Amino acid sequence: SDEDKATVEEAVKEALAWLDENPNAERDEYEGRLEALKNRLPAAAQAVVAEEEAARPPGAFHWDGGANHTFVTWGSTKSTGGGQASNGRAASAGPRVRRDFSPTAAFPLHPIFTGPDGVAEFTFRLPDSATTYDARIDVIAPAAVAEVTYGVVATMPLAIESQLPHALRRGDAAAVLVTVTVAKELRPLIPDAGQRVVFSASSSQSALRASLSNSACVVHRDTGSCAVDLELVIPAGGDEASSANITITAEMQRPDSASSPQPADAPAFSDAVVRRVQLLHDAVPPVGSYRHVVAGSTVLSPADAGAAAGMVRVRIPPEHFSADGRPPLVNVTIRVATSPVSSVIGALRGLLREPCGC
Repeated sequence: SDEDKATVEEAVKEALAWLDENPNAERDEYEGRLEALKNRLPAAAQAVVAEEEAARPPGAFHWDGGANHTFVTWGSTKSTGGGQASNGRAASAGPRVRRDFSPTAAFPLHPIFTGPDGVAEFTFRLPDSATTYDARIDVIAPAAVAEVTYGVVATMPLAIESQLPHALRRGDAAAVLVTVTVAKELRPLIPDAGQRVVFSASSSQSALRASLSNSACVVHRDTGSCAVDLELVIPAGGDEASSANITITAEMQRPDSASSPQPADAPAFSDAVVRRVQLLHDAVPPVGSYRHVVAGSTVLSPADAGAAAGMVRVRIPPEHFSADGRPPLVNVTIRVATSPVSSVIGALRGLLREPCGC
């Protein structure tokens, strides 16, 4: 009925507004809010939501650390295989949900051993049944914090990856790589000469300046990605803001028909990300970011060869080795989620389009 449809629309809009306003809410608070939302829905809508929840895969994570394999399912761990125990053991931490990557649990892995060259690599694998899946990797080394976010979103045609520092001390500067990746199913549409992607970056505060080395790069069909450098600088005499939002946008433009043939179905997509950077006062110990501490893909598709795998490469610069030439250990925290709200919210958004008998 029209009344039921209006009820669904009002309830979903309220829930989405609350999720947007409370990005750091605890998991139990989220679940309570969602439960209250579901109770407001008509019976037909409740049945759709229950079906979506039941279809969510129980397995959330597969860590491949040498001979160790750790399977993480909602805060519990199960390890099989041999090798060094510390290289594959995961300990659950307090689940939190945040807007940029929506993790539901954090699993510290202590430590990750680097080789003589200061490089360590590890892979993770996604369940082939995942449709919306996020994994954020925080890499913490002496005096440095960096991150990379892996996202799997079935409908994301163009995705930005940026490895921004969590915080900068006044007087610091950081250079980070901004990568844009085109979904694999859309790459055949890219012209032979490639397709131009235009970037922009801005800061919400004058206390932190964001500038790009280049305003554009070219995506080619074989790689499906390209990158530009972003520099973050805290200028002298800036205001006393405690944080700033950095907004990065990328737009894939259609090729110039005068210089290359333009297919009628050439893609034209855009993406934007917002990252918050803390601005620390001089009295606070510095927290910086190594350039290219973490490297990896941006978007992984579970449809590719069954279960998609991602690789993270950590490099510690030689200047941070010990006096006897040994690289330091690296602490890595992996935040993974099939997102407890993603399937529910996905179902509710679907109800806005098709009320399912309401």
